[in-house]
Amino acid sequence: MTRLRPVLFGVLAILTVGAATAAATPRVVPGWPVPAPAGTLLPAAVAGGGPVLTATTSFGTDFLPGEVTASFTAAGRISWQAGRPFGCGNCDGGGLPARLWPNGVYASLGVRGDDWWGVDRSGHIVRGCRGAFVGTDCVDSEYDSAVARTTPDGAPLWRLPLAGLDLTDRDRPASIVADGELAFVGVSRGPAIVAIDLATGTERWRFAAPGAAATEVKTELPGGGVLADTAGETVAVDRAGHELWRLPGGTANTVTRDGAGMLIGLTRFADPRGAYGADRYRTAQIVDARTGRSVWSRAASTVLAGGSRGLWYVRSGRLLRAIDARGRTRWSYPTTMAIFSARELANGRVALSEGAEFADTGILTVIDPSRAAGLPTRPAIALSRSFIRPLLGACRETEPCSLDPSRATILGVSLPRAGMVSVIAKNLPGTPDFAVRGSTPLKVAAPRGTSYLRLFPYGAAAGRYRVKVRIRQGNRVVVLTTTVRFR
Repeated sequence: MTRLRPVLFGVLAILTVGAATAAATPRVVPGWPVPAPAGTLLPAAVAGGGPVLTATTSFGTDFLPGEVTASFTAAGRISWQAGRPFGCGNCDGGGLPARLWPNGVYASLGVRGDDWWGVDRSGHIVRGCRGAFVGTDCVDSEYDSAVARTTPDGAPLWRLPLAGLDLTDRDRPASIVADGELAFVGVSRGPAIVAIDLATGTERWRFAAPGAAATEVKTELPGGGVLADTAGETVAVDRAGHELWRLPGGTANTVTRDGAGMLIGLTRFADPRGAYGADRYRTAQIVDARTGRSVWSRAASTVLAGGSRGLWYVRSGRLLRAIDARGRTRWSYPTTMAIFSARELANGRVALSEGAEFADTGILTVIDPSRAAGLPTRPAIALSRSFIRPLLGACRETEPCSLDPSRATILGVSLPRAGMVSVIAKNLPGTPDFAVRGSTPLKVAAPRGTSYLRLFPYGAAAGRYRVKVRIRQGNRVVVLTTTVRFR
């Protein structure tokens, strides 16, 4: 007897519904959303372009983990992409925080303890830097408790051993922030911050942070100095090594600066039950960078990004909020899946990446806060594409990692009022006998407006399938169908 392989449909819903404030919910920009793994959103590679996404991929027939960086146009198409499998075994230390550096390199990408690289604005893989770029040079920690500055070809400009400090190991290299004159080094296994002269490589001072936990430097301060986390506290230190202010009772696990650089957005957490990072123990807090004074805070929330227009983009459960400097929500955008990252684009639009890390189950979308989403008058559905390619390896031995939006389709569900939506797929006549006869229904709660559900085939045979969408609004049930072909 032939064993049938089930078709599993992964679903990610991005829901445009009525906002919690007087402002209307932003409209989704035409051409979006697009299928893409959840990842970090970075500034556009070209003026007027869409976001750059860097995401870890571990899906496909070969299951080779890797990372891909893709630049999108304003209309949602991929203009270039660059990726490769991780060159490591157990890939110690997890991923690296990525950013666009002033030298035009998106870095660092890869794995902090083993293998890392960068990508330039044209999509070419170039040298990365785990620590901090200073121009085209890299300041990074070494495995024998030393910090070094090297040129683009790897030649050392200086090397400073730090006696008496357990600076780094393969799993957790030292964190480094540079402000133009000084490099601030957070000791990976000890309570210290070390300031190093970038020109000469000489040590300027050490700051003894409280406690005995690792010290992680986060960002430079306006006017000089550094913000760091250590032993459950956030501390600000000036350029001379003197403490400016301290916030106890949590750790700033996410830090972002607004466009002016005078406010700092922190996501602080303190979980007495040991459930590390649980949303209910997170607090989004905006503080004055000079004094540490709290400007506003919101419980059970995470700061994702600061914008150039004075707005902060905050995740509160399944809701993205745009909050101004006075703590007022200007607009909100609900979702049914976790919001992984968000970024304001140069034209004022906002990009969102949603879904689970390390899985091809995400959606990338761009919304326009200047345009209001319309409300449907009757239930309706639509597919972004009717043909889907078979799911092939995203990272293979013989080819680089890549994103391929043709591996998935996005189902738009429009509802005049809130309801429960379930989705099921069944094969149609003409599909080979070994194909799937059906799939487990997927159920999501959908508020009124337009929802975008990510559908992707896993283990599906080529052929035609009917997608049935069952919508319950109160006591009323509506069933709508459409067809998709796997090829």
